[in-house]
Amino acid sequence: MGTGPSAPDASTRAPQPSGPASPQQSTVPAPTGPAPSSDTRGIVFAPYLGFNLPMGSTLDNYSLGFRLGALLGWHVSPGLSLNGECSLDFVDADTDSSFWRPHEHTIDVAMSPLVHIRSSRIVVGPKVGWFSNARSSPTLTWNGQGVLFGLNAGLFIPVRRVMVGGLLGAALREFTSFSCVDQATLPSPETCGYHRNPTKTVDLTGAVLF
Repeated sequence: MGTGPSAPDASTRAPQPSGPASPQQSTVPAPTGPAPSSDTRGIVFAPYLGFNLPMGSTLDNYSLGFRLGALLGWHVSPGLSLNGECSLDFVDADTDSSFWRPHEHTIDVAMSPLVHIRSSRIVVGPKVGWFSNARSSPTLTWNGQGVLFGLNAGLFIPVRRVMVGGLLGAALREFTSFSCVDQATLPSPETCGYHRNPTKTVDLTGAVLF
């Protein structure tokens, strides 16, 4: 008897179409680097407290004084902030020989931009603004105003969520108006005429940078 055709070998069978392949799901790993710290964006606030020291010819009339103030501004980029600065200086007038030294103070208001280096561990920048100086004593009363130019530089280290360090500053103040009254006689600007000259100071303060 003849034999019928044999079934084709499995190796020669046409491959069966497979189902539609599902696209492989891919996930993008989240960045693992540190999140930006608050000292490179947002508000800048740096209160400070320390001392001011007259320099040059100003040292002939004044001694070490007390200083407090603050900078407040905003980061326009991680490396630059625009700030306003307000400070109050109390000084001792060595030229007054009376037992009760006169009370003299200077108020500075300035624009003080800062360049922030190494995540604000180093800051440096100029300042320019306006100051008001006043003294009141039993014999003399004076008031003066003018422009100031200066420089700020600071070193900070991170402590928890803030930066702690110090600021070194320098300022040159030029009087544009000045009045001096001797209570015993007539108005006499000559009595304290030296004070109308430019004054130079250096200040050293401890600061906290938020």
